[in-house]
Amino acid sequence: MIKSVALITWLAPLLGALMAGLLGEKLGPKNTHRFTIGMVTISLLGALYLSSIFIIHSSDPIFAKLFTWIDSNTFIIEIGIYLDALSVIMMLVVAFVSLLVHIYSIGYMAGDEGYCRFFSYVSLFTFAMFALVGAQNFAQLFFGWEGVGVVSYLLIGYYFTKPSAVNGGLKAFLVNRIGDLGLLIAIALIFYYVGALDYPTVIPMLEKFDQDILYLGLFEINGLTLIAFTLLVGAMGKSAQIPLHVWLPESMEGPTPISALIHAATMVTAGVFLICRMSPIFDYSPAVLNLILIIGSTGALFLGLVGIVQNDIKRIVAYSTLSQLGYMIAATGASAYTAAMFHLLMHAFFKALLFLCAGSVIVAMHHEQNIQNMGGLRRELPITFVCSLIGTLSLVAFPFTSGFYSKDSIISAVHHCYLPAASYAYMCLLLGAGATSIYSFRSLFLTFFGKKRFTGAVSEPKWQITFPLIVLAIPSLFLGMSSVGLFFIGNIFGNTLSTSTIANAQMKLLSHEFANPLLSGIDALFHPAFYFMILGFVITLFCYITNHETFNRIKPSLKRIAYPLEMKFGFDWFNDHIIVRSIIQFSRRLYRYLDKHVIDEGIILGLAKRCLQASYTFKIVQTGYVYHYASMTILSLFLIIFFVLYIGI
Repeated sequence: MIKSVALITWLAPLLGALMAGLLGEKLGPKNTHRFTIGMVTISLLGALYLSSIFIIHSSDPIFAKLFTWIDSNTFIIEIGIYLDALSVIMMLVVAFVSLLVHIYSIGYMAGDEGYCRFFSYVSLFTFAMFALVGAQNFAQLFFGWEGVGVVSYLLIGYYFTKPSAVNGGLKAFLVNRIGDLGLLIAIALIFYYVGALDYPTVIPMLEKFDQDILYLGLFEINGLTLIAFTLLVGAMGKSAQIPLHVWLPESMEGPTPISALIHAATMVTAGVFLICRMSPIFDYSPAVLNLILIIGSTGALFLGLVGIVQNDIKRIVAYSTLSQLGYMIAATGASAYTAAMFHLLMHAFFKALLFLCAGSVIVAMHHEQNIQNMGGLRRELPITFVCSLIGTLSLVAFPFTSGFYSKDSIISAVHHCYLPAASYAYMCLLLGAGATSIYSFRSLFLTFFGKKRFTGAVSEPKWQITFPLIVLAIPSLFLGMSSVGLFFIGNIFGNTLSTSTIANAQMKLLSHEFANPLLSGIDALFHPAFYFMILGFVITLFCYITNHETFNRIKPSLKRIAYPLEMKFGFDWFNDHIIVRSIIQFSRRLYRYLDKHVIDEGIILGLAKRCLQASYTFKIVQTGYVYHYASMTILSLFLIIFFVLYIGI
């Protein structure tokens, strides 16, 4: 029964994608979205059933086999669905957000020429995510990993006649190839050590990894550390961590429903999921854990600061995603894997809510995305405003909201971490809380408060757009308080995640801190993160509501401070001028000297010239007289006989 439900849950979106892609034009727009939504609904029901088994009843992991892909006696790869608490929670989140995105897209994409193609892509993306999170071995994981990357390229570049969309999709594809290379190297190293790729086989072999030393020229490195580092590179690509984060803001060129799907619960969380799945490997590598802490906390702060100067409503939420992913990654560096997954779950709801609210505003404003051209929309868009307010409060970790419990658990775990990088990470996360408050309330105030800075009629969009907002607002507000005990006290993941000494210590700490969710919310009033959040709110209130004119007068003097933020700390400039242009110049020189002179003129054309010269040289023996040829034949026979009789003896 469980295996059948898992198989239906996994394959239903694939069937929807095939039907929409191959027969969408014949079915028509209405039947296409009805069929795809029906398939995703089936997946959601299946995920709910599986979640009840593995979360409530704490069932042991199950592998639902589909077929054997490779069988060479000593090496076997089986394809199927791996079911445990970690995978079913991810499946549940993906199915839930995907269903709401499908419904939302009915209103948002209405009248679009590629309507059926869009629904096919979204369903295919959902299937690829199921393949990733439900993988039992690294080969299947890599299939889902690449599948998500390919479909995201198609979705980001959905408007393929728009150059910026094409460039955004290409940038995402190329940057993710760097991370994918790291994952591929990690898989190769794991196979080199273990001779297998199945999770149940790889994880128990950690002691063997820990004893091996690899010699890389002048350097010696622990084999497990190298595996953990390459896995981290893979996670950095998908979860958009510094410096591989540059693709994610460009993905805003895709339709808004795709922004919600990619940035909320699916693609960008794949890296966090990978680290949590392989958490026993990372806990054997303190050096990599320190690096994870530095990378995650740096992104949480500095990419949040960049969000402060953005004016595109979608890009503000995109940089918010980058910052929140930094919090999740930092949590894994502190071995607080449950806290990372908890924030991943809460973030899926409130970030999808914020993206869909942004889409609602964009539709109402006739596809205007600059918040400087909005203002005063809370009266015209009451449902969107209330939902945006709930999403914003959860994002800034206001006490008792879902985001508060998950984000506060991460800050607390990093604060109590013993690693050398923990102090730096803790300060970055606290400052990041202030930055989050500033860009979140700035977007809210400029969009919904103040004077109207637009002309024309504005009204709440269709129910297909507002209904998903209301549904997502409920877990964004209440799910954290109701589920925090399940995660930290009930230990929802059991032995699925690392059970190392430091991981167990973090679980014990968090279970004590959140034993009473109500008291935890009250205690937050005395935590530094709360004061940084309030400080950010006060600064934003002063600048954009109470003293807006005063702020506009002093704004020019702040340009020097804002310049690094507007330049996004130079990451795009560095990639363009140092890496891309250097590669182009090197390629041109390589073409001129190696390809053109050495290969073309030296080898290919040179060989042809030598052959031509040799043919002219041998041409002199081709006289056309028979007696010349007869004389040469007799002479040749004489020489052969001479060598055979005398030299051979």
